[in-house]
Amino acid sequence: MKNRVSIAAGMFAAGSLLLTACGSAPTLDEAWPEVRKNFEEAESLRINMEATGEEDDSTGTVDLAGATDDSHMKGTMNIPMGGDPVNMEVMRLDGDAYLKVKSDGEDNAFTEMLGDKWLKMSASEAEGMGEFAMSSLVDQMVEDMPKSDHFDGHDIEAEEVEIDGEKYDKYVIPEDLLESEDAGDVYYVDRDDNTLFRVEGTKTEDGGQEAVVTFTDWNEVEAPEAPAEDEVVDQSDLMNP
Repeated sequence: MKNRVSIAAGMFAAGSLLLTACGSAPTLDEAWPEVRKNFEEAESLRINMEATGEEDDSTGTVDLAGATDDSHMKGTMNIPMGGDPVNMEVMRLDGDAYLKVKSDGEDNAFTEMLGDKWLKMSASEAEGMGEFAMSSLVDQMVEDMPKSDHFDGHDIEAEEVEIDGEKYDKYVIPEDLLESEDAGDVYYVDRDDNTLFRVEGTKTEDGGQEAVVTFTDWNEVEAPEAPAEDEVVDQSDLMNP
């Protein structure tokens, strides 16, 4: 009888520990080292950014998905340019870069010259254009992020929130721990795989902006298909007609 009681008590204790472990989120100092490591070591991901200007409330968006070794990437950008936003589609594949530009303005030399076709150039010709290099974007984000031990000794508790039917751990960074205004002050972490889901931030200096950056499709982005030949104009043909 005593053995049965002991076994039952042991099972109850183990079950209680399991429920406690499943129900409590780690503090940010516990979660952050692995979250940052997973970001640094990602082979591919999708990055969606939305920023609202403080001065004119104009909103710009960037949506890029690709490999961090720059072997492939595809995405869109909407950039406020005064009163006429510029919409761009970008693609990188097998050493070639593609660009398509549309503007709501009347004077758009790019559209007049190419219509709805892609401008094709080599990756070396596109060098310096950050939108063609996922690695540059990721490297800059990693540089702006807090270091792995930045939150050590600070018990920043998580609030469980639901976004689009999925649950995330939300951490609000105290002002005295903000390492830079580019790092954001609210982090959302996917506890299931210890990846960063979203960063929110508000720049307060002149010309500042509110920004939301969302990260998805970790290590799952596949290479896009290249545009058909009749949908492309080669930059070399324009330079040497």
